[in-house]
Amino acid sequence: MQKSVVINREITCRSRQLFSGAQICEISPELFVNETNLPPGVPVVVRMSNGKQLLCRLFAPPDGHLSTSAVCYVDECVQLGVENDVNTGLKEIPQVKELELIADGCCYFQRIRVDLTVDCSKLDLELLTNKEQLLSLVKDLLQTLVIGESCLIKTDDQSNYGIVEIRVGGTTGLQRFGYIDAETAIDIAEIGFSTCAIKLLGGLTDIRETLSKALRRASDNVLLAGPPGSGKYSLIADIAREGNHPIFEIRGLDFLKSHPGETELELRKIFERLKQFNKLFQRSSPALLVVKDVDTLCPKINNKKGEDVSNVSRISSQFTSLLDHHHGSDSGIIVIGTTSNIESLDSKVRRPGRLGTEIFVRMPSEFQRGEIMEAVLKRTGFTLEQTELDEVVQRTAGYVGADLELLVYTIQRTLSRQPSQEVFGGRVSYGELKQSHDRSQIIDDCLKRVRPTSLRSSIGLISGLTQTLDSIGGMDQLKKILRISVLGPLRRPEAFRRFGMRPLKGILLYGPPGCAKTTIAKCLAAESRMTFVSVSAAEVYSPYVGDSEKLIAKLFNQARLSAPAVIFLDEIDSLVGNRGMQGVRTNDVHVRVLSTLLTEMDGIGSSVQSAVGSSEDSKNILVIAATNRPDMIDDALLRPGRLTKLIHVPAPDETARYEILKKVSERVPLASDVDLAELAKQTERYSGADLQNLCSQAALHAAALDEDVQEVTMDHFQHVLQENRPSLTSKQIEWYNQYETNRRI
Repeated sequence: MQKSVVINREITCRSRQLFSGAQICEISPELFVNETNLPPGVPVVVRMSNGKQLLCRLFAPPDGHLSTSAVCYVDECVQLGVENDVNTGLKEIPQVKELELIADGCCYFQRIRVDLTVDCSKLDLELLTNKEQLLSLVKDLLQTLVIGESCLIKTDDQSNYGIVEIRVGGTTGLQRFGYIDAETAIDIAEIGFSTCAIKLLGGLTDIRETLSKALRRASDNVLLAGPPGSGKYSLIADIAREGNHPIFEIRGLDFLKSHPGETELELRKIFERLKQFNKLFQRSSPALLVVKDVDTLCPKINNKKGEDVSNVSRISSQFTSLLDHHHGSDSGIIVIGTTSNIESLDSKVRRPGRLGTEIFVRMPSEFQRGEIMEAVLKRTGFTLEQTELDEVVQRTAGYVGADLELLVYTIQRTLSRQPSQEVFGGRVSYGELKQSHDRSQIIDDCLKRVRPTSLRSSIGLISGLTQTLDSIGGMDQLKKILRISVLGPLRRPEAFRRFGMRPLKGILLYGPPGCAKTTIAKCLAAESRMTFVSVSAAEVYSPYVGDSEKLIAKLFNQARLSAPAVIFLDEIDSLVGNRGMQGVRTNDVHVRVLSTLLTEMDGIGSSVQSAVGSSEDSKNILVIAATNRPDMIDDALLRPGRLTKLIHVPAPDETARYEILKKVSERVPLASDVDLAELAKQTERYSGADLQNLCSQAALHAAALDEDVQEVTMDHFQHVLQENRPSLTSKQIEWYNQYETNRRI
């Protein structure tokens, strides 16, 4: 009959893992009430405050042996029952509630049935070559322990040879608890395979189902391609855990050896170990060999020669030869290659029979980003208001799972460092200021600091845009057209889809210089929450043949990865020119760039080159071009489906000039005698840039006369007007009006 040793609950009793695999419970004699002459090493059941029941051997060392009196130290080598902690809501160290002596003694079991959990990364296949050696290893690990039915044994990481957990499913003996000896028979019922600690980020439901089907067929190897940080390996590990697939992994560059032939030898050894592993464990489901960054192991050679190329060729040939030899469901091996740069992978590796099944992890859409954010928030225990979550999801186009995870951690750390603030004479924590402007500002700052991986080496990226169309003075009719034709399909796609309409692929803004064409493009990107990428002819052209075309292709691929996005082509007339204009000779570079631009605009969202990173958002790419010479644009660009809509940004009239002056003078302290309406009358043929310069020059003139001046007067404006001239001419304005009229005829 078992006896209970009641512990004085006023005495603190702590638990810690003292020696993994030691099965020790050290307890001070002061904790005993009735039992004082117990033999050392007597088996005892330890019940913890978190619900765990541990099977230990009890020791009461002499006084002074423990660090403090009346303290119980236990390890967690052998656990009874299931491994589920009771959630007490406390973050404290679990307490020892009760010790129950196993007074009837322990027997020697005749037979036990066990389930194993194996860590393939630590498995020593040179030691374990057959089933008998595996059974012998299990017996050696259990022989020093007191065990019982339904107990879980966690082995020492340093001496387990890859076996991390042993669960006893059933025993044959006279007592509930006991030992095993040389005569005990061990039956292995099931073998599970542990994977590293993974953090599924969510948003990969469709890709997960596709990969699961490919693994169930077990007839072909898989190439899993996607941008860095999109969760490729986490996805593989989760599916392997669900299907109980053992995982072995190698990484491209880390696997390469310095001497010729060493890498090929290691490759052959790995496949031999996998064959030995399947034979040892008699696997019904295939083992997975994950080759990380397979493009570094088998890169494209590109017709280069030399010793390095020769080594790469040998390694690639050896790898493809092994893939051919172990192809098919009979081999018991599935090779999964992962890559973030599929274009650099040797094409012979991608053919059927090798890495024949290609699965693309695309950039997450807005809906998928919402799933990822919810998964990260659930795992971290951090909360965001629904409005805050929606705001973050909308503003994170181009972010992958790792980027969103870093963003959540950054917001959480930033908020936790905020000091408490005075509110109505009392103090509140920052967590109570969830609706305050400060919290929104912090989230906005974190979004600016944590940039998406796909844009960290981007071309022409402009971030931090906050202006809207309302920040532009005047041009009310133009703003209305832009909100309906450009922003409408992006904000309410379902309403436009009912009429069979799709968002515009491109618009051309033309008009006199200084009339806010570039500002309008930035405002459209900010108001629609789209990524804004801007390039000019000076950035595109290169002295090397082909570089300009590559940059255009890279620009569009980058936009697809971070879609929805705006590509702004400033001064497009100098970039492409007009092939059919008489008297103007178009050079070869203009023609090649134009051809590339036409091809990319026709292939938005469907380019093979960016197929890895494209998503359903990748079609939301708007090309905005600006020019002062619309007649210099090639007609092929102006057809519907490319730069579909031509929008004239005219020189401001008197009403528009008044509105612009009100906007640009908001930060200028004006005296009461300043009449903006009168200034609007006097500034005929002034562009928006001219009016902004007028206010700046008036303020500068006022400061030059008196450094202590507090306001800018009408006299200061009049002085500047006498010295300045408008940048536009009547002939220019009439030319643009006539061009617009001719386009309508």
